[in-house]
Amino acid sequence: MAAAVYVDFSTIPPGQRNYVHLVFTHPGVRALYADWDAVARTCVATLRRSAAQNPDDPRLLALVDELRTRDDRFRTWWGVHEVVNFSRGTTILRHPVAGELTLDWDIFASDADPGQRLMTMTAPPHSPTHQALQFLSSWNNSTVQ
Repeated sequence: MAAAVYVDFSTIPPGQRNYVHLVFTHPGVRALYADWDAVARTCVATLRRSAAQNPDDPRLLALVDELRTRDDRFRTWWGVHEVVNFSRGTTILRHPVAGELTLDWDIFASDADPGQRLMTMTAPPHSPTHQALQFLSSWNNSTVQ
């Protein structure tokens, strides 16, 4: 389902399959967000929190270095030193096939590996977004062989 909503992750190198990386570097993912600036700023502030908790994490340091080099807004927002800890919210995506999707999201942390997070996105049953997701699911299943 993630491939139908966001991007076909099999086309992205494993080291770049990171939500924050995609938000800042993948044009298709960037274009999905109706309020990209707010999403991106939240990503930076959340990443800043992770960096404070794991200051020596080499993957985290490499991600921050790459994004500071590649994106002016990331570099600016990183310098603000804002820190947030969001675990749930709502986002609006502008999907090129399904139209506007209003999705509730939750982030779960792993006790076994604090550096890992799992994001789930849901829509209320029978809502327009739920119906659009059902369409995308059937469309995606028919195109995957």
